[in-house]
Amino acid sequence: MITRNNHGIAQFASSLLSSDIVGTWDHDVTADRVVLDAGAAAVMTGDRDYGGQQIPLSLAFHCLHDQDRPWVFPKLDSVSQTGGDFIADYRVNTIDGIRRLLDYGHLSKSCNGAVQGYGILLDITDIDTDNRHPKVSFGIASQKDLLQSLSGLRVDLGQKSARAAILIDMLRAEVARLDTGS
Repeated sequence: MITRNNHGIAQFASSLLSSDIVGTWDHDVTADRVVLDAGAAAVMTGDRDYGGQQIPLSLAFHCLHDQDRPWVFPKLDSVSQTGGDFIADYRVNTIDGIRRLLDYGHLSKSCNGAVQGYGILLDITDIDTDNRHPKVSFGIASQKDLLQSLSGLRVDLGQKSARAAILIDMLRAEVARLDTGS
């Protein structure tokens, strides 16, 4: 069982940072503007300096691989209309070559009809494409214990940051989806 203590949040953040996280995005669909953090901006636009700035969606996907363009934009448009989870595995062209990203986020409509979303980008280039969903061994806890700890973290951080709450909810959903063998 994971025990929560004064260092729990720092350890959790450290784990996330070592998990091939490229960066995060914040998409105001209604205004057609995206804010990428510096890491996401470097990979998605080719220019780290766009990090923290409101940029058009077309610029945010500047480095998207040409073969993935025909399906990524329609998928994003569909989720943008209805709200819901956006999950896509696509390629981007970087100075180091082609990288595969897992883009995982959630878009929702507010009561006034505006659509807003938050998400995270993970570099999955080195995952074996013939075995995309291998059994996961958490090692630190059973799946039930990990989900319980994430729920506690959601309460702690969710009151301070809507973005952290959304990311933790996404992580909880993914952990629940995986077949951990526990």
